[in-house]
Formats: sequence, structure tokens, C-alpha cells
Amino acid sequence: LENAVFRASVLAEGEMLTGEPDPAAAADALLAAGAEHVVVTRGPHGALLRGGGLRRDVPGVSAHTVDTTGAGDTLTGTLLARLAAAGFYPPALAAALPEAVQRAARAPEHFGAHPPR
Repeated sequence: LENAVFRASVLAEGEMLTGEPDPAAAADALLAAGAEHVVVTRGPHGALLRGGGLRRDVPGVSAHTVDTTGAGDTLTGTLLARLAAAGFYPPALAAALPEAVQRAARAPEHFGAHPPR
């Protein structure tokens, strides 16, 4: 993780990598391992961001879950797109986290990773 600008992790993965079952503790451990910024997703309970002086907790968004395929990719893609659009200015992660959680909540409302047309 050394020099990683951004690391997204689902809660179970964060625990597996760090041994920490608590999302904030897992984020802190990933930061200690060298990541500059960490987002830990908490499924229906939202996501948190830590690192680089940034700290943001975003609650989950109600969703009618059918298939969770693509939810994490949607969250990560939204964050990376907003980060790139901001010239990789780190506070863009904090600003984009609510949108990313919202979009990720919509992804599992249908089967498969492709939205209905």
C-alpha cells in the first residue's frame, strides 16, 4: 500500500487485510501501511473516508437490493472520476463521497452490472 494515493475497501476486505473488524480502525491500519487515503464501504450503512487530513462518514442510502453486483465498482468509479476531474486534488474524495454512496445504492436495484435501459 506504500504510496497508494487512494485505497477503497469493503469492510470484510479491510478486516481481512488488517485484522480490524471496526471500519475506522481498518482504515487507520491501511493508512499506517502506507495508503494516503482510504475509503471503507459498509454496505447498506454507507462509507467512511480517512487520510491526508480528510475525515468523512457518509450514512447509507435506502435501496431495494436485488443483486449487489457492481455496487463497489460504482462507488469506486464515481470517486475516481471526481478525483480525476479535480486534477487529483484530494479533498475531491470527501466532496464526492455522498454522491458515490448514492450511486452505489442504486446499482444493486437490478440484476447484473448494467443498468436497465
